[in-house]
Amino acid sequence: GGFQFDVDGAIVTGTSEGDFDENQNPSYVLQTNNNQSILGYVFGGSFPAGSGTLTNLDVNIDANTKNLCLKDIIVSDPFENAVNICPEYWQLTCIDIP
Repeated sequence: GGFQFDVDGAIVTGTSEGDFDENQNPSYVLQTNNNQSILGYVFGGSFPAGSGTLTNLDVNIDANTKNLCLKDIIVSDPFENAVNICPEYWQLTCIDIP
């Protein structure tokens, strides 16, 4: 099982802490791709269910950036089937940058 999403409006420089990171073991992977995509997965299993923060993003934004968005969000079960329960909300989640 795992998750993947893209960040629009910033360059991702890393990830830190969060529930996914705290539960790290050799079968857990959390990585960034092209400084824009985040991918977290477990080889042959899933990560613990519950509320909390999967990970924190370290980002660089341009002075002209007006908002930061998460898009193309996918959450999957241990069999790599998408489990997007609420895709209209998940597909474009933005925060305003003052």
